[in-house]
Amino acid sequence: DVDGDTSFHADTDDQIDVKIGGTDQFSIKDGVIEPTTDNDVDIGSSSKEFKDGYFDGTLFCDTLNLAGTAHTSITGGVTNFNKVIITSTGTYTPTSGTKFFRVFATGGGGGGGHCQGTSGSPNISNGGAGAGGTAIRVYDADEMGANAAVTIGAGGSGASSNGDQGGQGGQTSFNPAGTGDTITADGGSGGYGFSGAATNRGPAGLGGGASGGEININGQDGRQGFDQNQIGNSGTYAIHGGSGGHSFWGAGGARLLRTTAGSANGSNGSNGGGAGGAVNYGRNNNNNGGSGGTGIVVVEEYA
Repeated sequence: DVDGDTSFHADTDDQIDVKIGGTDQFSIKDGVIEPTTDNDVDIGSSSKEFKDGYFDGTLFCDTLNLAGTAHTSITGGVTNFNKVIITSTGTYTPTSGTKFFRVFATGGGGGGGHCQGTSGSPNISNGGAGAGGTAIRVYDADEMGANAAVTIGAGGSGASSNGDQGGQGGQTSFNPAGTGDTITADGGSGGYGFSGAATNRGPAGLGGGASGGEININGQDGRQGFDQNQIGNSGTYAIHGGSGGHSFWGAGGARLLRTTAGSANGSNGSNGGGAGGAVNYGRNNNNNGGSGGTGIVVVEEYA
């Protein structure tokens, strides 16, 4: 150095000191390279960076800058999880601090058809109703916004006269106030009813569709009603009311079975499931369809 103020020197035993401009900058000792003054010396600069760094041990720092974003702490994975179940129309407000949301919206299940025996010995087996569809979507905090408008689809009503078809399940929707898309889930269609004196097998209702989700799932169709000789019991006649279709969250109404004269109302669905079909075995009776399951929204909150 021309003016003699920059040097390597060993004034201390077993230690090499580096001096720049007359001031000690850092020293090399057995097993350590350390600055002379705490928080004074940089390694590289914003315009001249080292290529790769390899460390076998622990890296200690006050602030870590990743691609221009400074972090004073880094949390690992999900620190909190919460589930919100919504069964009535209203407004959803996120739990404070939630970063991501997974939302499931399921439409209402269809209602069951009415079963009316008019005379003689009718054998009527109504079909089950269809289940509501389900839309699934993930939102971040900006997409969700401050809240979301929620509409819950009603379950289709069971028909109560004239062999009518059961009611259509209602549509469920989830509409966030932020930038995220609205998701909708259609209700299932009602099971068919019959009025008469003859043997009738009822068609089933169809499952509802869904839209706006990253995953859209159709509700399960109901099962058709039927009559038959029971397998393995030749000669024993049986009437089967069709079971309701299952939704993502709920079961359809159960299948009804009659092996002797009698009748029964259709069974109810749950959480978007379709109603089961009513049955009439040899009776001049009126039997109502079951009710479809009310739709549902489930919000999983991740913080």
